[in-house]
Amino acid sequence: MRHLYMLGLLLCWACSSNPQQTNQAPNQAENNTSPAINFQAAGDSIVNAAQKAFVGALMKAIQERGTSGAVAFCNTHALPIADSLSRHYGCTIQRLSDRYRNPADRPQATDSIVIAAYQAQKAAGTPLETRLIEQDQQVVYYKPIILGMPTCLQCHGNPQTDIDASTLAVIRSKYPYDLAVGYKQGDLRGVWKIAFRK
Repeated sequence: MRHLYMLGLLLCWACSSNPQQTNQAPNQAENNTSPAINFQAAGDSIVNAAQKAFVGALMKAIQERGTSGAVAFCNTHALPIADSLSRHYGCTIQRLSDRYRNPADRPQATDSIVIAAYQAQKAAGTPLETRLIEQDQQVVYYKPIILGMPTCLQCHGNPQTDIDASTLAVIRSKYPYDLAVGYKQGDLRGVWKIAFRK
């Protein structure tokens, strides 16, 4: 289930994240910045790099195998991509949602509070900003992900009108407890979560 959940994130969550930062995390000593600013810039940069890696792999899979084939691709390849990026950047990279595809990827208590706050802000028309939260020995960066493109609906839209039968069959066979359908373009899909050790 984890991998198909990632497919939705690849298709949808990356659709709306448009960080303006470079792919290099700033050096705190060189820039003489506070740790909070350093974590913010690093989170923005890592999300940008992770998004490019995931979307590139996913789009290639869609071109070669179609949407239902991409579901199978993500089932075996998405988690290793995330793990590789986490090792490369020395942090933990996740994409979480209250409507997860894989129960193992459901948000924890603080994650759920952050997602609920973003949902309330979106309902009120308030701009959604990234945020940093200190937890134990970590600084956690969150970035909201809005379902930004019609392509996202191919795996996360209305099962009767947006998801073709073959793709829906693959989703249901691999993820019988899937909660990640029924979205519309512009909905809050979830969050990027980047956990840094202090």
